[in-house]
Amino acid sequence: VIALLLISYIVIIAGVRAVWLAFIVASCSTMLLSRLNPGRLIPLRKEFTSNRKQVLTLMFLILIVIVGALLTSHIEIDLTDNLRFGVWSKTLKMISDNPLFGVGIGNWKIILPAYGLGGMSEYFQIGHKRFLRPHNDYLLVLAETGIIGFILYISIFVLLIRYVVKVIWHAPDRHTKMIGTLLFFGIISYMTIAFFSFPKERIAHTVLLALMAASVIYIYNRIFPLEKKLNSNVYRIWMLIALPLIALSSLVGISRYASEGHTKNALIARANQDWENVIVEIDRAISPVYNLDFTTAPLVWYKGVANFSLNNTEAALVDFQQSYVLHPNHLDVLNNLAGCYEFLGEHSKAVDYYTKALTISPDYEEIILNLAAVYYNTKQYDQAFNVLQRCDPESNNPRFIHYMTKVKERQQIKE
Repeated sequence: VIALLLISYIVIIAGVRAVWLAFIVASCSTMLLSRLNPGRLIPLRKEFTSNRKQVLTLMFLILIVIVGALLTSHIEIDLTDNLRFGVWSKTLKMISDNPLFGVGIGNWKIILPAYGLGGMSEYFQIGHKRFLRPHNDYLLVLAETGIIGFILYISIFVLLIRYVVKVIWHAPDRHTKMIGTLLFFGIISYMTIAFFSFPKERIAHTVLLALMAASVIYIYNRIFPLEKKLNSNVYRIWMLIALPLIALSSLVGISRYASEGHTKNALIARANQDWENVIVEIDRAISPVYNLDFTTAPLVWYKGVANFSLNNTEAALVDFQQSYVLHPNHLDVLNNLAGCYEFLGEHSKAVDYYTKALTISPDYEEIILNLAAVYYNTKQYDQAFNVLQRCDPESNNPRFIHYMTKVKERQQIKE
């Protein structure tokens, strides 16, 4: 009872609607399964009327939902920016373009900007915030691994549900039946939350799912033992395969952890404009298993910014070129790479990269102004004027006012 109260309190103050929906879906699914269970000893209605504990428990759970709904009723679902639904739509396009094998694990966040950030919140359009996942694990798996990987992923839940249903229906005692029912509730809750969030990327959720899966498999095999046990050699072969993989995973984890520490130091140095230390820490952070930070920014991009700030333009250009290879749709990478080319007098390349950045984010004012500056520097005043017209005419940006004034003056002189 104490655990239930504490969990309920946490869920209520969190105000996460996906959790409430998961609670309702799992409750309804569990009740339906209980109603269909052929192993019930007495009818469902009779159980509810004869067992006060179950009635009180049901009333308590309903009360939790009502209280949670009231406490979170002030939270408005932001549909104006179409964030979640917009991202889902772009993810579906990504899936249709790569249906069989997907775009590769971990590549969703790199590929998504290529489908455009127009219509999104301003924070996303100017690169201050970036989408790291679609808030839907099923779409993420389908987009990154294709239909084959998606089928394998879904089969995990299908097998678990099949196992736990058989456990509930054939449990030898009431205790086992209750454990099976709770496990069914937990698995359905996880699956529902995964439709609106990203539990697959959260350690606690993944560990909980693994524990539930292990419990289901253990109880299932206790009730339905194998008629013929596997040869011990099979286990030995499996261990020979598993142990090196575990060791490799551990090494990768340790390496990434160390790289994240150096990245943190580089960010602190960057905030203090200690550019030389930024370069040192980034060089230590970069490894074959860690070249993008948690915001999808290439590590070498930070090094490029540091080199440019130290007037090492040639070195910065190389860094930005490497950053472009790692993340060709990163707005800051495109902006800085174009700026480097413009600084070195390669105007056509600067135009190409600024144009690509605007294809991703058509209303990014800084890049619009940078592109207009390139056209102005190359005396293409009409093109500069056309680009400036993409800005808000009421903009108070000093650069916009200055460039528009200069371009109009040049056009008048030309006439």
